[in-house]
Parts: sequence; structure tokens; C-alpha cells
Amino acid sequence: MPEKELRKKVIGKNGLSNLLLALKIVCDLIPQILLVYLISSLITNNISEDNLKYIFLGIFISFVLKGVFYYFATKVAHEKAYEKLTELRIDIIGHLKKLSLGFFKEHNTGELTNIVQHDV
Repeated sequence: MPEKELRKKVIGKNGLSNLLLALKIVCDLIPQILLVYLISSLITNNISEDNLKYIFLGIFISFVLKGVFYYFATKVAHEKAYEKLTELRIDIIGHLKKLSLGFFKEHNTGELTNIVQHDV
């Protein structure tokens, strides 16, 4: 399989992971925005106790969502990566099945196993 085709297949499967990472980044920004709002409100002395509670609640929720999005982004990315590795190894084994016996006289099984297990 050509490298460009392989990259296209792998990148195409990471859409959900990329979306979850983008949401994680948005959740990273929310506390900063809320802190700027809080500081601005404190400077202008225009803050109530309810607003303060909502700001801290928003910060807390954004941290929780950030962790959740990061967890699932990592989980999905790893699952897709292992799925692709398995597909590649199966493709290599399928190709090895088609080769002549002369090829296996030149290459020992340990070398081929090392390629399939470690180099892929």
C-alpha cells in the first residue's frame, strides 16, 4: 500500500478523536475567559455573589469536561491506531502467503516475524 494512501486512510479515521481534542481545547479556554471576566468585574466592583458562584461553577465544569474530552479523544485515537496496525499486519501476512517458497529459503521466519511484529 502506498504511503499516501495509507496516510489518507489513517487520517480519515481520526475525525472523532480530532473533534474531541478540539472540544478539549475549547474547555481549556473557558476558565481563562471566565477569570478575565472575574478580574474585570472585581476591578469595576460590579460583581454579585451569584455571579461569583456561576463563574466558579463554569470553571469547575469546564475542567471536568476537559478531562472527559481528553480521555475519550485518547481512547478513540488508540483504538483506531491499534485497528490500523492490525489491518497492516493482516495485509502483510496476506502478501507473505502469496510469495514463492524460494523467498522463505532466503529469509528466515525470525526475520519476517520481527518485521511484522516490531517494524510495522
